[in-house]
Amino acid sequence: MQTIQQAWDIYILHIAKMGRAPLTIKQYKIDGKQFIRFCWDANEEYLQDETIGTLVEAYREHLQERYTNTQSINRKFASLRSFLQYCHFREWLRVVPEQYVKPLPRIEKHVDVLTDKEREQAVNVWLHAYQTIDEKAHRWMALRNFCITRLVAELALKPYEVVKMKWSHIDEAKGTVRIFGSRSHRDLELSTSMQSWLMFYEKQTHELFPALLEAEHMWLGLSNKAGEPITVKTIERIMLHISKVVDKKITCTNLRYSAMRDELIEQDRQRVKQIYEKYGYVQHSVMEERRKRIFNLRQRSN
Repeated sequence: MQTIQQAWDIYILHIAKMGRAPLTIKQYKIDGKQFIRFCWDANEEYLQDETIGTLVEAYREHLQERYTNTQSINRKFASLRSFLQYCHFREWLRVVPEQYVKPLPRIEKHVDVLTDKEREQAVNVWLHAYQTIDEKAHRWMALRNFCITRLVAELALKPYEVVKMKWSHIDEAKGTVRIFGSRSHRDLELSTSMQSWLMFYEKQTHELFPALLEAEHMWLGLSNKAGEPITVKTIERIMLHISKVVDKKITCTNLRYSAMRDELIEQDRQRVKQIYEKYGYVQHSVMEERRKRIFNLRQRSN
């Protein structure tokens, strides 16, 4: 009879031989430790058909009480389901309690989008700090944070995309910046104002830190990591400070969504304009009146 610990260790060796990604294996190890610890707390050490169903059912309830993110819970269900199926394949279990490791239905969450005023307040927090701080190093840091926040707000960047940015990624002639994602890159247009701020930030960086004249990365640390590229944690602290000042939770995510909303609205306007022109309506109000009549007729016919 296998202990749950022994079975999971063998399972990890199996998925490693199958060529699963190192990060996936690492996460499955974490998930395994959590499940095994839960079993130990329930005084269950061995893999048995008589108890596995009750254990997995209780663990399902435990995960739903502990975590609020459906995606995280479903990922843990997936790793446990895969483990149990492997145990069934090895004939350590006769039956897999599939009903207790089925994924939870996804709940669509409200997307938190900032108003134009809220976004402007958030972006200007570090600009105001830059304008009021006297000490050179901290004044430079405020300038850095303002540029980062404004870039996120304008280009809808993710934190890990920000920390990857290098000066060589900027094409001054085209006025674009190349943003590297996890597997690809995209070239985004920089506003004239944003280009000016970045040039000013670069100049201030070289004046304050002459030794970093050849530094590749755009966003450098201060304090105990002076001259080293910042991390995603730094971005989180930048947003946390903004949240405290404006008394509203500000994150890269809701700044990104706000930029995306503006882009989508603008695209919708352009599509509507194209439709008006396609059907020969000079006055948009006339076309809008036709649209309402068309849809009203369709609803009545249904």
